[in-house]
Amino acid sequence: LKPFVENNLIYGTDGEQLIRPDVLKQLTLANRIRDTFFTPQNGLGTQFAIEPLSLTGNKRRSLLNLDGQLLDYAHGRGSIVHLIWPNSMRAGVESQLTLIPDVSGKSPRAVSFTGPWAQLRLINSGKLTNVRQDSFDVLFSVDGGDMTYRIYVDESDNPFAGGLFSQFTLPDTLY
Repeated sequence: LKPFVENNLIYGTDGEQLIRPDVLKQLTLANRIRDTFFTPQNGLGTQFAIEPLSLTGNKRRSLLNLDGQLLDYAHGRGSIVHLIWPNSMRAGVESQLTLIPDVSGKSPRAVSFTGPWAQLRLINSGKLTNVRQDSFDVLFSVDGGDMTYRIYVDESDNPFAGGLFSQFTLPDTLY
């Protein structure tokens, strides 16, 4: 179908549309998914940056582990860290946010996911706020404490944009 779509050959000689509009819409969405999650060399991967913004006072530190990429934060100014997804395609890879309490004797608590999609699942488990074209904030609530990060993305290839997969369906027929 690609040659037909790219060369605008979607109409027959009789003027009838060869490819249904709903199929063209799904092909457009499939291209967006491909461009978001795959490099020009057809390798799986996307890049983004993350910056710690705030940690509630009842927590001393947060430790964000995204597929082995660590971001340690204590109260104060945070720095922007550039990350990739996936960092590992191992089945047992883990992404986890741990909040360490400011009271001694209390154990740290965490939210975590495992598997190749763990990084995206962890980020999507937070509450998205302050959503803009090229960034959004994500708030995690763990054990009575909150940690907020700002995530910077390329607006055209945003892997966190809602609806990429939920709106995609494969049609039963093409015409």
